[in-house]
Amino acid sequence: RMWRARAGGHERDADQLARQGEELERLDIENESLGRQSRQMLLSLQQAQAELQWSLAEMKHLQEKEAEYEGQIMSASERNAALAGHNNSKQKIKHVVSLKEQIDYHRLQNKKAHQRIKQLEALLRNANFYESLVTGAGVNGGEL
Repeated sequence: RMWRARAGGHERDADQLARQGEELERLDIENESLGRQSRQMLLSLQQAQAELQWSLAEMKHLQEKEAEYEGQIMSASERNAALAGHNNSKQKIKHVVSLKEQIDYHRLQNKKAHQRIKQLEALLRNANFYESLVTGAGVNGGEL
């Protein structure tokens, strides 16, 4: 009987060993599959990184070109504005006439201000003269 129990134990062990062998084989296949997937993912990641580096370099190049083009546009706009100012002679004439009118107005105001200054200086001289007479007359007996 003992040998039957041992034989039954060996059968169970052999069955368990067979099941474990099958499980090990299945896990080996799954491991190989996951390894292939991992290598494919790594390759995809490396390609994406290379594309990103290329895209960043291209973006920097395009930003530099954009800045260059904006500078050229500003320069062209400034030249265009200068040329347009010379081409619109009617507007330029009106502006010059307006400036001359302003100059004439300010000259007139300046002339009036100088006349007023002269009047005030004359009044001040007269006031000082009379004050000196009054002060002097008070000292000399009050005569004018």
